[in-house]
Amino acid sequence: MFDVEAGAYEQDADRGIVQNVYVVERRRNEGIGSSLLAAAEAALTDAGADAVALEVMADNEAARRFYRRHGYDPHRVELEKPVESDTLTKE
Repeated sequence: MFDVEAGAYEQDADRGIVQNVYVVERRRNEGIGSSLLAAAEAALTDAGADAVALEVMADNEAARRFYRRHGYDPHRVELEKPVESDTLTKE
């Protein structure tokens, strides 16, 4: 999935967003992920995107290496922490 967002608070450019690229484990290293990413980038470029962005989990080293090989560099870092609550418990 992918989409173009415009008017972000810090940008003058239209930025294409790749929502998800996933290849089942048994089919990895066959070029499928690269083909999917290239298709998304082409569609976003055709739709008017000036840049393409995506998110990846910080601990997903394989995905981070994959995206780095395809020219993606970290742009923003999102930090998260759980909120403690007396009313919510996890069992």
